[in-house]
Amino acid sequence: DQRTPAELRKLARKFMTALCQRYNGKPGIVSLDVVNETTQNNKWHTNKPGTGWEVPWYSMGQDTDKNKTPLYIKMAFEIANQYAPGMKLIYNHHEDMNKEGSWRLIKETIAYLRQAGLRVDGIGWQAHVNNGWATAENLAKLGDLIDWAHQNQLEFHVTEASVWLKQGVTEQTLALQAETYSAIVKVLLEKRGSGKVGWNTWHIDDPHGWKRQWHGGLFDETYTAKPTYFAIQKLLEQAN
Repeated sequence: DQRTPAELRKLARKFMTALCQRYNGKPGIVSLDVVNETTQNNKWHTNKPGTGWEVPWYSMGQDTDKNKTPLYIKMAFEIANQYAPGMKLIYNHHEDMNKEGSWRLIKETIAYLRQAGLRVDGIGWQAHVNNGWATAENLAKLGDLIDWAHQNQLEFHVTEASVWLKQGVTEQTLALQAETYSAIVKVLLEKRGSGKVGWNTWHIDDPHGWKRQWHGGLFDETYTAKPTYFAIQKLLEQAN
């Protein structure tokens, strides 16, 4: 990507303004992921040489604060604050809670944005996890992150949920998938008394969506509900 920082700023402003104007006030649209995956492996997310994955927005420059926060993050929230007053503004991320350096940067960036007078309403987690992820340690770290969000007047959303069956589809792996999915939902339900939580699946069925070969959906190839579906349904019914 050979575009200059000036060109990128112009394009970012044009795109974000149009995006916000299109969806602000639209029935059923309640929140917006303003930025996503800003960090990677405990550092700011930049280009990944040799992978074809470029992050051109990082080249727009960095601020003079202690973290040298990329300027595109502040710009995105400035535009969203101006043109999306009717939506909740979410700071979204992919990595799980074990990437403590990444989440530290995100927490400090939210404080940095708020100090600049910008509204940030919540944090989002893209919960793409492997089967069996829901250990006691991982669930405790998830609970701690939700607690931090609520203590700082932030909503907490699972913005993308999938549990990958990388070891194949068997009765045992399907049962563990149901346990993994439902354990995450259970933590959200336990925390709903202290603040707002949200949960979104990433794809409904195995034949469509991302990483189809890992069977992360709630329905199988024949569109039959998997054990995961019924486990989540039971939790939600009990919660009511």
